[in-house]
Order: sequence, then C-alpha cells, then structure tokens
Amino acid sequence: MRKDVPAYLHSRFVPIYDHEEDWKKLVNFSGADDAYVVVTSPDGHVLWQTHGPLSDAAYAGLQAHVTKLTAYPKP
Repeated sequence: MRKDVPAYLHSRFVPIYDHEEDWKKLVNFSGADDAYVVVTSPDGHVLWQTHGPLSDAAYAGLQAHVTKLTAYPKP
C-alpha cells in the first residue's frame, strides 16, 4: 500500500496487520483495492463505515457523522 500512496499522505493512513481476518469481517471486506473508512467510539464500537472509491455520498456521510460526534459536549 505504501508504494501506492503519495509520501505526503503517509501520515494519514494506518495500515493494520494484526488480526487481519477480524478486521476484514468488521468492514465486510470485499475488494483489495477498496479504501475502508471506519469511525469508532473510544471503546471500539463502529459508529459509521464505508468502503470503495471516494464518492460525494460517502464523503457527505463521513462529514455528517463527524459533525454530529463533535457537536455534543463530552461527559
């Protein structure tokens, strides 16, 4: 993956190698070339996810969830 991502973007990617099969199950893995984006709670519950090529709908969904999550004060 590293060779396919421009150097200036490396700090924004987190390749995960441990428990690969568990991660694949979590994100409903279906394509090696797809990007998988997962937003989780601090305790690991999936709050939002998508995979595939970037689309306006996927980006809007991510923005909406992040806005919702950051709009409320933390307890």
